[in-house]
Amino acid sequence: MKIESYIPFLGDSPNNDRLDDQLEDDGLKGRPKGEDPTVFVKNSDGGFVLGFSSDAAYEEFYAAKPKTPGNYVLVSIYSEPQKADLPFGLAWGMALDDLKARLGEPSRVAATNATFFYEGLQLVCRFKDKSMKEMSSATVSLVDVYAKERYGL
Repeated sequence: MKIESYIPFLGDSPNNDRLDDQLEDDGLKGRPKGEDPTVFVKNSDGGFVLGFSSDAAYEEFYAAKPKTPGNYVLVSIYSEPQKADLPFGLAWGMALDDLKARLGEPSRVAATNATFFYEGLQLVCRFKDKSMKEMSSATVSLVDVYAKERYGL
């Protein structure tokens, strides 16, 4: 699976036929449902996870209407190494210095994480340990109102 194939659908609900087709193509049969404000849809090996916010939570946390109306809206894409191809020319196992060369300075570095804002999205890279020599997971998400306020975006 390719993370970047889902990036255009951030802010969309599965009511968007193209997003629904992408989910089907990647073998993701489940669709977000229920009463929870956040629901995660995982592929069969659990290494690729899509995060959906309820439409009400989406409007509150992102201060916007969804691109496609529906009960849930895609807000994040998470993957572990080798479970998906990374976007933005990134590769699994990159060190923090490699990420900086590609994405610029991170807005936040803490313990084993680095947070970047790139192409209007938030990218959180997690590393195996504090040396930050090997990226171990990544999340691409929409930028919520709290991140915009905290980082002056």
